[in-house]
Amino acid sequence: MPDNNNYEVALEKVESALIKGEYDYCIEFLVPIIETFPISSVEGANLRTLLITALCATNQKEAAKKYCKELLKSNTYKVKEDAKYLIEIIDSPEIKKPANWNIDIENNLNLKKMSQKAIKKKRFNRHETHVKRFINPSNIPTGETRSFQKGFIFIISLFMILLIPLLSS
Repeated sequence: MPDNNNYEVALEKVESALIKGEYDYCIEFLVPIIETFPISSVEGANLRTLLITALCATNQKEAAKKYCKELLKSNTYKVKEDAKYLIEIIDSPEIKKPANWNIDIENNLNLKKMSQKAIKKKRFNRHETHVKRFINPSNIPTGETRSFQKGFIFIISLFMILLIPLLSS
């Protein structure tokens, strides 16, 4: 029986690596120790599920499917159902994403070296090249929000009262 402390340490390392997007590290860390946790245990099922997540993230679907089939041999009904669901996800076809769905963020480390004038000039030039917009997206406030005046309420009430006999006939 594996030590519960080893499981907690492994779980902490793998979850932090998954959060950081270090999927290869997760795979390298989990593959050697996964056999020490049997499939029938909750710990073994959890670690295998995390391994499947990392494998899918690195597009190693066949290896992920192999571990899903191992989870199908578990004694727990929920683990079996989750494994079936994961196999369906892995076997699903790839969806082609248009290029404009992804956002490219510039990683310009030289910004600290640039002078303030160069940054202002770059901002000014960037605004000139954009297409004119129909809506002005400036952050200038337009004034405070006011409630309806008594005259507006009176006119709308009168309009509604006159509209009721017209529509009811």
